Amino acid sequence: MKPDMWPLETALDAIKVERAEVVFVGDSRTDVEAAKKSHLRCVALANKAGKRAMFEAAGADAIVDDMDELRESLEAL
Repeated sequence: MKPDMWPLETALDAIKVERAEVVFVGDSRTDVEAAKKSHLRCVALANKAGKRAMFEAAGADAIVDDMDELRESLEAL
């Protein structure tokens, strides 16, 4: 379970992609923590009040407030 990086590592091994090609998208602190442990870039979805500050503290590479912002954020990374 997150923030254990095992699920992400297993997925990366299964699909055989380079870490530089991957951006993990999540909506919880443990999503950000798992991505960071796996050395992946991470976009956090701040879909509830208070999440933006939590994600900033957790070190998310980008934070979006809704799914409409996600594409722009991914293109910027």
